[in-house]
Amino acid sequence: MYPGAIEAFDRAITADPGFALARAARAHALLERGDAAAARASMAAANSLAADLSAREASHVAFFDLLVAGEAEAALSALHTHLNAWPRDAVALATTAFTNGLIGSSGRAGQKRRLLELLDGLAPSYGDDWWFAAHHGMALSENGQRDAARPKIDRSLAQNP
Repeated sequence: MYPGAIEAFDRAITADPGFALARAARAHALLERGDAAAARASMAAANSLAADLSAREASHVAFFDLLVAGEAEAALSALHTHLNAWPRDAVALATTAFTNGLIGSSGRAGQKRRLLELLDGLAPSYGDDWWFAAHHGMALSENGQRDAARPKIDRSLAQNP
């Protein structure tokens, strides 16, 4: 997770105590930091606010609920369903957009290929986004497609050194 992420989510929650998505993303950040108890508490708070969410928001919270609960297979399935409907949810995508993410740690055969297939499918939705280009470029490189990877990585670095 990015430095300062938990503090940023805390500020968002302070500004809007009913912001379920901030609580769900905070739960993931806490889990990555190794604080499973706090992650579960943050996720419980997100779930308690889920009744009035839009379909997109409810799907986002449901995905993070599975992820924080350690239900990796169900979370991966929910992530694919979520991204098919809302491909630009970069907060959800960030959980798997790198080689050690949800797909990379799934234990499934062909992890690098599966990640690249996911990112290839999402690429039209991200256009020239530097963050996506960096992850897509790395996935291409990890799959031996270095000539395709290089311009994406170079473009990403030029946009956000």
